[in-house]
Amino acid sequence: MSSFGGIIIRIGMLSSIDSSTPPKKYGPWESVVSLLTEGLVKKGIDVTLFATADSHTSAKLHAACPKPYEEDKNILTKVCKCLHISEVFERANEFDIIHNHLGYIPLTYSAFVNTPVVTTIHGISSSKILPVYKKYNNKTFYVSISNAEAIRSRRFKVVVDTGCGAGSLTLPFLLSKLGCQVLTLEAQPDGTFPWRNPEPLPEALTELTKLVKITGADMGAAHDGDADRVVLIDENGEFINAEVLLAMMTKYILEHEKGPIVTPVSSSQRMAYIAKDADIKLYWTAVGSINVARKMMEVNAVFGGEGNGGLIFPKHQYCRDGAMACAMVLEILANGKKISDLAKSVPEYFNAKTKVPSKNIQATMEIVKQEASGLGFKIDTIDGIKIWYEDGWVLIRPSGTEPILRVFAEAKQQDRTEELMQKGLNMVKRAEKASTCE
Repeated sequence: MSSFGGIIIRIGMLSSIDSSTPPKKYGPWESVVSLLTEGLVKKGIDVTLFATADSHTSAKLHAACPKPYEEDKNILTKVCKCLHISEVFERANEFDIIHNHLGYIPLTYSAFVNTPVVTTIHGISSSKILPVYKKYNNKTFYVSISNAEAIRSRRFKVVVDTGCGAGSLTLPFLLSKLGCQVLTLEAQPDGTFPWRNPEPLPEALTELTKLVKITGADMGAAHDGDADRVVLIDENGEFINAEVLLAMMTKYILEHEKGPIVTPVSSSQRMAYIAKDADIKLYWTAVGSINVARKMMEVNAVFGGEGNGGLIFPKHQYCRDGAMACAMVLEILANGKKISDLAKSVPEYFNAKTKVPSKNIQATMEIVKQEASGLGFKIDTIDGIKIWYEDGWVLIRPSGTEPILRVFAEAKQQDRTEELMQKGLNMVKRAEKASTCE
């Protein structure tokens, strides 16, 4: 059983029984369930997989059917499905979430249990089954990765650079299922990251930008090492600032659903502008996706994320998902827009960040706080010290993993951003010097 900051997560994963999980041959639903299950287990989450007895998984396996009914014609399909579905709901109280991948029939059980049910819609076989989905709309959370048919109709060309990381197989697979022509770079898993730095910074993505230009692709996408984040290259081969990606996705989500949004104090002022324009509540948190996710659950947010390519879609899951973010961007493009146009649709700000070594972080931060408090500007202490100037802001916060202080600055003009950054650096240097003299 896993614990994330005291939060225990137990998931009952209901797979299809047409094939084993993962399938021996064809079985797209079972393939997705297997990838999701194994990924969650690697993250330390307690997963019980309800699948056929011949399935292979590192999760706990619960089986009502010995083998797939596609392989044994003596199995009565309806009987096997009924037994299979009833098993997970009879154990519902053991789980925090039941994730249903078996279509609409399990929805009829959802009203009889208190455990939240998430249903991934892999496809609608007939419009005749839609009344079932409609009836249980308030009893289950639906996950339709994106407007798949609209994306497929556009036949997008996408270049992906997965950096030999965890998304090397999954992102190309997802995009191909969405009808995209996929060109890959570094799409072979290798934990030594032989090709580039796993952090998808502009200087590490020169090959990706070149290939987007040469092939005339609609966009490029790059993962970090564990694939929970994504950054984009537009159709012109230009790197899209991750703060811009967060802002433009926030704007799109709020155009379709109103509600609170959540982001860390290190994120761009663009988020405040978009929240005000949409007349919704913006919650600032400490830096870190776990802090964003917890606040999102607390306030029932419709969207949240960080300015580093980590986006959180609560109808999907309360954690970052780079592949999901990529699919959602394609959904926006399916409406006839280009990434370069989307980037221009959000306010322009200039950002800067750096880091300063510190021998005495606690004492230095206390001196920074004292000096900042005497400036006469609004001060935030959610995470470090954030100084809200009239035309920008500076954030000084300690790293959670290194003996350094991180300094962020933002303003509407580049020269003002540089000026604010220098103010922040000077403040840290004075405080560091004073702390070592004490």
